[in-house]
Amino acid sequence: ILSELRFMDKEGFLKVRSKHGWGMHSGEHYLIRKLGYQVGGRIHLARSSGDLGQVKKQIFLRDQILETLPLMIELEKVLIDFAIRHRNVIIPESTHGLHAQVTTLGAYALMWAQGLNRDIERFSFSYKNSNTSPAGAAIGTGSPFPVNRNRTAELLGFDEVRESTLDAILGTDDSMLEVYSNLAILCSHTGRWADDLAFFYSDDMLLIDLPDRFCHTSSIMMHKKNPVALEHIRSTTTAAIGSLTGAFTESKSKSGPAESGMSTNPLLNIFKLARRDLNWLIKMLPDITIREEFVKNKAKSRWAVATEIATSIVKEKGYSWRIAHQCVGTLVRLAEERGIKSQDTTTELLDEAALEYFGKPIGLT
Repeated sequence: ILSELRFMDKEGFLKVRSKHGWGMHSGEHYLIRKLGYQVGGRIHLARSSGDLGQVKKQIFLRDQILETLPLMIELEKVLIDFAIRHRNVIIPESTHGLHAQVTTLGAYALMWAQGLNRDIERFSFSYKNSNTSPAGAAIGTGSPFPVNRNRTAELLGFDEVRESTLDAILGTDDSMLEVYSNLAILCSHTGRWADDLAFFYSDDMLLIDLPDRFCHTSSIMMHKKNPVALEHIRSTTTAAIGSLTGAFTESKSKSGPAESGMSTNPLLNIFKLARRDLNWLIKMLPDITIREEFVKNKAKSRWAVATEIATSIVKEKGYSWRIAHQCVGTLVRLAEERGIKSQDTTTELLDEAALEYFGKPIGLT
């Protein structure tokens, strides 16, 4: 049997099986044709399509995780290097679409790296859950033949055996659902980073320039340099969440054993998209250019330093936070009413705001 299996592997098992049209059992059909029933007919002893299908799924999950984790680790290193190189690039943080406080581009990259590190931990844990062997569970009730499930698991590269034979075959595919979930979280992270980068690149911010090879132009508007790679990365998030929803819906069915249940095809598609996106970010981030002339002005505009002014009032003058908050809020209102830009605001205007609010000048330098 082993000799014939090696022949099938050398010839191409799909090619060999295609000549023996018994569907999923065509391999057994081939062995019986070659070796007779007394030899070839033993291949299926103590096995079922159920545990074979689950073995295939567990190996699939294990392989996909092992192919994806190195890219995640490489991207984390790229993000940390990006953070170090851009630790002094001061930019305004945005909340609700408006300037909030001052931060750095390096701090943003560390935020992304921190989320990716949790993704790595989640996938590492999923690898442990996925790398368990259902072999020998047959169709859920095990086998009356004295099979050694631990030895089979060892030969297949699994770390341990799924002890409950019913759980191995008829239980929920929670290891697959776990991987689906982790993949959706990873894609939501990369989609969010792509969204942030697209915002920094946009005409509203102009903080960064993207490498040309990750952009397309327009067939009509020749001045356009559209960030299509980032748009594709964002769309992966939608596909991942849609597949996750479908997987959870499918998992509640108890219509049959595992091999007739949840398909690996949608998951494989999302894994491929996720690895594409990780590769793009690995190559894109080191070649991003900082538009320094815009960066210098952005942090000064639209009151991104307002909170720091209020903090200085508390630290230097000893007033409560609420007094400082209200004084600076009044300062912003007066400046807006008079058309004064945030970078042109004076201490005299702050004192006027303080006098209006609680009858005393602040007196900051």
